[in-house]
Amino acid sequence: MSVKKELIPLAERCRPKNIEDFIGQNHLMADGKILKAVFEKKVHFQ
Repeated sequence: MSVKKELIPLAERCRPKNIEDFIGQNHLMADGKILKAVFEKKVHFQ
């Protein structure tokens, strides 16, 4: 089943898909920072 792009919520479409999407966020994504570790391990939390 295919979902039309316009039906996908904006937040879902804008969500970073990879680490390169965090450009300019060195204070959050630099080596040794918690968010980089969480992102690389693909930990999901709410």
